Amino acid sequence: MHYIDDILIFSDSLEQHFHHLQTGLKLKLKKCSFLQKETPFLGFHVSNKGVQAEESKIEAIHSLSPPASVHEVRSFIGMCSFYRRFIPNFSGIAKPLINLTKKHARFRWDPLHEKAFQFLRDSLTVVLLLVYPNPNKPWQGAISITLKFWNFYSSGASRLQRELL
Repeated sequence: MHYIDDILIFSDSLEQHFHHLQTGLKLKLKKCSFLQKETPFLGFHVSNKGVQAEESKIEAIHSLSPPASVHEVRSFIGMCSFYRRFIPNFSGIAKPLINLTKKHARFRWDPLHEKAFQFLRDSLTVVLLLVYPNPNKPWQGAISITLKFWNFYSSGASRLQRELL
């Protein structure tokens, strides 16, 4: 995994790890950590079990009060969007809030917006772990679903593995 000048190298064995490190990278050793079993990385907590949202970021989102302006709605959506992979049907759930940010929309907070805000904020506090797929285990195939959330429809598909850990 990498982002601009941050890189995270993970391997199945120590030998593979040393091989991965010998790729011509120029490293500043005082900025490096080696042989870590888990580490924070760009707002996520990465371990051999999978990827989780970083706890301090989730606590910050959970402590927010409902937005009082379009600017605050945009900020909230931006924070939640960063962790959208942890919230199934994110775009369908966030749609009422996104509609508040449109060019000619009037900012009027009603129960529909409150429900979407509460759902997004609270769904991030559920400990969800995105697990790396195991290529040696069978796939269950593609599952296509269409969900209705309030008056909005959203659809998607996924490939699943029965035993995750």
